[in-house]
Order: sequence, then structure tokens, then C-alpha cells
Amino acid sequence: MAEPALIYKMTVLSLLERSDGPLSNTQITEFFQETNYTGFFTAQEIIHDLEDAKLITGEESHNRTLYVITEGQKADFVYGNPYDARPEVYTEGQKMYYQS
Repeated sequence: MAEPALIYKMTVLSLLERSDGPLSNTQITEFFQETNYTGFFTAQEIIHDLEDAKLITGEESHNRTLYVITEGQKADFVYGNPYDARPEVYTEGQKMYYQS
């Protein structure tokens, strides 16, 4: 089973990749809280970790931070073997994947 932090990071990258525009810190955090995946502080830690890894960037706009996947670091979700339930996330210079 994958570590929860890895799943949360992949979830944020997926949310940002699939959204029509930037997502606010509040939108990302509320997603985790409304789905009961995790709490506020863990969501903030995940966002911070992704920023530190330069996988996402935040821009201040009207007293809120809007996040996008970093240009040149856009994640590609690859589902190799259909019998392998380990979706892999490849980013430039990094590889994250589920471990069973």
C-alpha cells in the first residue's frame, strides 16, 4: 500500500492537471476535507512539499494563493500494465509511484 502522503501528492497533481485553471489553497484543502481524505494541516504540508519540489507554483492574487503545475514539470500519469494497479507519476527529474 502506498504511503498516504504520496497518494495526497498525486491527488493534488491530478486536481491541478484536470482543472480548467489555477486552484486556490482553499479549493485544494476543502477537497481533502470534504472527502474526508485528510485534515487541514496535512493538506497544507502536501501543498508545501509540492512547492518545495518545484512541481507546483503558487501565485498571490487578491489575498489568496492560486496553484498550477510548474511549467516544464507537468505530470504525466502513466498506467502501464493494466493488471498492475500501481499508477506511476513521471515528472521531469523525479519519479513517484505506488508501492504495494
